[in-house]
Amino acid sequence: MSSATNRVGCWVWRVCAALCVAVAAVAVVAAPVAQADGPVTCKVGAYVMDTYDFSPAGGSFRADLWVWSLCPDEGHDPLEVMEFTNANKVEKSLHATTPVDEGVWGYMKVVGSFRVDWDTRAFPFDRHRLVIAMEPTDDISDSRYVADKENTTYDLDAIPEEWQIVSFRIVKSRHTYRTTFGDPALKPEKGSTYDRLELQMDIARAEYNSFIKLTGPVYVASMITLVIFVLVLDSAEVMLGRLSLLGAVLFAIVVNMQQSSTTIGAETALTLTDKIHILGLVFTIIMLGITIITWTTSGGSDRNPSRERRRVIIAAVMYVLSNLAVILPAAISG
Repeated sequence: MSSATNRVGCWVWRVCAALCVAVAAVAVVAAPVAQADGPVTCKVGAYVMDTYDFSPAGGSFRADLWVWSLCPDEGHDPLEVMEFTNANKVEKSLHATTPVDEGVWGYMKVVGSFRVDWDTRAFPFDRHRLVIAMEPTDDISDSRYVADKENTTYDLDAIPEEWQIVSFRIVKSRHTYRTTFGDPALKPEKGSTYDRLELQMDIARAEYNSFIKLTGPVYVASMITLVIFVLVLDSAEVMLGRLSLLGAVLFAIVVNMQQSSTTIGAETALTLTDKIHILGLVFTIIMLGITIITWTTSGGSDRNPSRERRRVIIAAVMYVLSNLAVILPAAISG
């Protein structure tokens, strides 16, 4: 009886062991299938080496950077199919992958031209956000990104010396397109959604020499306008001399305004330098009006120059205050 019981217990133990082995084998085989059926999540980061060729007129900038990824298996390489959605043109090089304990680590170098909306209305107190946007070519049902915030950063010399970096970050978002791009696995009315990573670099201008070069001629012209009124308007020669000089000042301001708009790259927007030039034009026109009024009211010979000088002083004070009114808000907001 005891021997039969032992044989039965041995068989039961063997059956249980066989079942355990079978369950374990099924779990091992089924694990990759389950992973393959779900989206693959890869950690992605970047290191910005350099930014250059800032072109407000062209609405672009160039950047050199390294991009890397860490994926759970060798079957997915997000770098190979990565799209830079705001790029005019990119060149990828030095792409390689290396197996590691956590999965597969890949990296590549990227050199490209990227679009940016330069807002130079507050020049030289303007600030801008440079963005490099990265997306996979597979939607979130197949591929997803996780930002490597710990390692993503920039080189200390990654920006021209006339600029300074205010902040830098990598931000994850999701972008939905109003199409499935013909993918039969997706419902047309819902479109398709993709993970997106953005490198966001906020920069501010750190030099004002160009502003002085562009607006200096306007203030020099305004000083010339004031010097003209040192001479008393007591003859036709003085009258003609004033009109000639004031006309030359108007022409010089208009030409300088066109050149400054081209230099800044904002020929359609009304910038701070445009406002300064316009104030210079208005001030010169007012001086022209004072000259004509003085000439017509004095009968061709101004025997009371103090009255004209009071008008000039009032106009000059208003001109200075108007300049402060347009410059200070731009400086404070910038």
